[in-house]
Amino acid sequence: MNSPSEDIKDILELAAVDSSSGIIPDLTFGTNLFIGILPDSPDLCVCVKDTSGSSPETHSTNPLEYPTLQILVRGTVSGYKAAYRSSKCILELLRAKTNFNQGGTKYHHMHPVSDVGFIGSDGKNRPVFSMNFEIMRSDA
Repeated sequence: MNSPSEDIKDILELAAVDSSSGIIPDLTFGTNLFIGILPDSPDLCVCVKDTSGSSPETHSTNPLEYPTLQILVRGTVSGYKAAYRSSKCILELLRAKTNFNQGGTKYHHMHPVSDVGFIGSDGKNRPVFSMNFEIMRSDA
């Protein structure tokens, strides 16, 4: 079973190819899509991070896991509006995902725990937005 960030990264990368989705175009892992770190460049990028979550159920034959996930979107120096729009598109894309398989894992739901939030500007005055999700998943 992959980490949630690995599976969600794959979903975001595939969605970016579909121009009708409104997601940042050409989202490519290792270029402008990252897991665990928000690198210094490029300016406009997305980072998916595994966060703690609730304890898994272990008493059944197919136990449920309840991880949480944080997604960060950073914009350009003057790109507050565009970074916010991209964040909202990602939130809506993932909110709509229920009962799907990804990377050998069954995702029962992804529930946003808040709306998109501006968490401030980084050291280079680039806006950074955050969103967090609760996930329920099990082996496929």
